[in-house]
Amino acid sequence: MSFFWYSGSNFVPIKQRHCEPMVIDSFLVDNGQVRGFDLHLKRFASQVPRVLPVSFPSMLATVLPEAGQWFPRLEYHIASQEIYLHLRPAPQLRTITRLETQGATDLREKPQVKGWDLPLLTKMRAAAETRGYDDVILLDAEGHPKETTTAVMAFLVDNTLHTPDPSLGILPSVTWELTQNALHHHGLQVAYGVYDWVDFHSATSVVGNALHGWTDVIWGSEKPSGTAAWLNSLILATSLVRSHSS
Repeated sequence: MSFFWYSGSNFVPIKQRHCEPMVIDSFLVDNGQVRGFDLHLKRFASQVPRVLPVSFPSMLATVLPEAGQWFPRLEYHIASQEIYLHLRPAPQLRTITRLETQGATDLREKPQVKGWDLPLLTKMRAAAETRGYDDVILLDAEGHPKETTTAVMAFLVDNTLHTPDPSLGILPSVTWELTQNALHHHGLQVAYGVYDWVDFHSATSVVGNALHGWTDVIWGSEKPSGTAAWLNSLILATSLVRSHSS
């Protein structure tokens, strides 16, 4: 099901969208709750070249389901300058992510704009799935890991969670922002750097996104570390969607 947003009004059901979006944002709605609902809308608004009203979150909340698991996608269509909501059932959630050690050079035009390079990333991930993997590591020109096609990457060493530096050209991650804030609250550390894939392979590695949350990375036949479950426990979905419509 899709909705069209009329400026200054509400989301109205429509039969179909007219073109492919260039800016998107997606988040898991789990029985009416969302991790970082306001942060997702803040990121979307920062990448859309039009001013969204203060009432936009409440208008969006009114059309999000209260029951079940959903993975809605906000879309901005540059050609028409229109905003749509595509309401989709959430796919099967997973607790591990299988990555191959050989990544792929990041060929995105605008890596910091979510949705701009969606066809390219979708094609890369589909190719990885045919090889038995869940996702692909995107590398900079020197071969340093940046992120996957769908998730922020991190590894844990001595109570410090490391992640690639944003200066490498990385999508701002809501999952990372929520986690960073939670770790600081618990007196734990985060670190940014330029790493080699061996840094991730030799440590306890995780990837995180809005759909699956954090998942343990599996490189081969090893067992999940359980780190992802711990991180997810720190960023429970506390933002009730319906609170924005009251």
